[in-house]
This record gives sequence, structure tokens and C-alpha cells, in this order.
Amino acid sequence: MLNRIEAIADPIERIATIEQILRDDPAQALVLCPQIPAGAARLRCDEIAKRPHLWTERPRSEQGRTAPGPASARPQPARWPPALESTGCVEECAFRAAEDHVREQGGEGYSVAVGLCVLAGDFRADCLAHLYPGLIGELPAATAPAEAWAPITATAEGLGAFWEPIDAAFAVVAVDRFWSEVTARATDAEPWAHGALLRVLPAAAAPHVRAAVALQWLSRQDPPDLPTAQARLAAVLERRPATTVPRPRRPRPASDLWPSDSNEGEDGAISAVAYLGQSRRAVSEDPGTDQLLALLEAAARVQPPRRDLLQAATLHSDAVVRWTAHRLLAP
Repeated sequence: MLNRIEAIADPIERIATIEQILRDDPAQALVLCPQIPAGAARLRCDEIAKRPHLWTERPRSEQGRTAPGPASARPQPARWPPALESTGCVEECAFRAAEDHVREQGGEGYSVAVGLCVLAGDFRADCLAHLYPGLIGELPAATAPAEAWAPITATAEGLGAFWEPIDAAFAVVAVDRFWSEVTARATDAEPWAHGALLRVLPAAAAPHVRAAVALQWLSRQDPPDLPTAQARLAAVLERRPATTVPRPRRPRPASDLWPSDSNEGEDGAISAVAYLGQSRRAVSEDPGTDQLLALLEAAARVQPPRRDLLQAATLHSDAVVRWTAHRLLAP
């Protein structure tokens, strides 16, 4: 392909040919952009190359799961609200406009931002995922009183209310993803691990508090074995400090270790929740079992990974715990 492009002497024809190729296959931007002379066309091509969501694998549909939870790390609804009309936007323009709008307007601008995301075509699910930071906005300290967290809880309720009449199943998934991002950011800003968020957030946020605290704690501790790790993490989650001095910062990336349900496996029968806004994990209604599941996800992500803890969990009596351990141990 590159030889064919280099053989086109007319710069206008060369640009037109490259743009046609990129419409069909945006992943070629990294190779083809250097063949465009400096100017507006080159800038446009470079923007495509810098926005990998335009050419990465599309998210799977949420349909087909038999258990609750998202089917991928980039969930999307089965039904969408109407797109905004007469915006003059195409996919990338709509994507950026949606991010900017919710960043400026917060929850009040969410419906308009979603309407713009609909215009993003195949990138709608990625567009929705990029709305969460603007929707969340600034967070109080994890040790702040419940009234300080009331606006965040209200935003979660408003998010569910928006999606409920459009796609009730996705309303649950969207709120779940919201709490995973909120707890990841709030926990990562804390100077030490504790469970104060369990005191002020609704029950729907509890699995996400466990996940965020487990990763923060295990990243700084070195328990000798799985039973000790479980006991110590349980004690950490019981801590309720009155005040701390948070250090707001961007949450650390969490590797996506369960990107989508396997067509051959039993993944679709495993209840799932979002994991730190970046992935998914199995979830249990039993708090103790769920705490263990959160601990195993952390064990797979700390450096170096605690494979000894994962190996020990493969002998656990709970089937979902064993399934999680084997999944996280797989190459």
C-alpha cells in the first residue's frame, strides 16, 4: 500500500487517496500520515493517529449475558436515545463536543452529551466512557461527611433515571461504572487505605470501594499468604478515620484482565461489575466473598503480581473465587 501511495506524484490526488483509505481503515494513519505534506490535511491525519479509540476493537453488545453486569470494559446500551440533529458534526467532532459539553455542564449537560455520542457512530460506547470524568467533576475527601457526598449520589441517581426509560438494563450498568470511577479516584487520592467511603456511599458503591481499597492496600503491603491478606484487608476496610489530607491525582491505570465474555466459556453466567473504571471483575452478594474477589484482582495487578495468592485461591470452596483465580493466572 505504501508503495502505491508514494507512486502518486500529484499531492492533491495523494491526499484524497489517503483520506479514502483512512475512512475504511483508520489504523493505517500511523503509516500513511507521513506521506501527507504539512498543512490541514496532515493535522487531521495526525489527530486520527493520536486517537486510538477510532481504530481499536469495537465493544461487544451487552445482550447475551445470563448474569447481571457489563459484557465488556466498554459497555453500551441495547437502545440509544435520538441523536442531536443539525450539528454539522461527524464522528470525531461529535466525540470531542460530547466530552467538552459534559465537562463544562456536568450532570445538567449529560443528555446533550449522550445525543452527541450517538453521532459518534461506531465509537459511541467509547464516547460514553469518556463522559464519566466530566460527569463526576470534583470529589470531596473520602473522609468527608455524607452531606458532602450527597451531590455525587444525586448525580448517580440522575444517571440511572436518564437511562431507565431508554434501556433499564444499561441504567444499572451505567450507574455501576459511575461508582467504579468515583471510588477509584477518591481512594487513590487518600494517603493510606481505609474504608471510610463505606460509611457515606450507597450499597451499590460497596463492591467498588472494596476493589479500590484492596488495590491501594496490596500495592503497599506484602502479606505472607492468602488468609493473612484476607484478614488484614478486612481490618483495613473497617477503619473509619475522621479526617485525612487527600492528594488529588489521576487514578493509576488498571489493566483490563476481563475484556469481554468468552463465547466458549461460562463468563456470561458470572455476575460482573466494573473494575476501577477500566475493566470488569466477578462480584458476590456475600461481602466476605466479594472482598476476596477484590483482593484477587489486586493480586494480579500489583508489581510483581502476587501469583502465590492467586494459586491459593484456586483451591477455594467458592466456584466463582476459583474461576476468578484461574482467569487471572491464565497467560
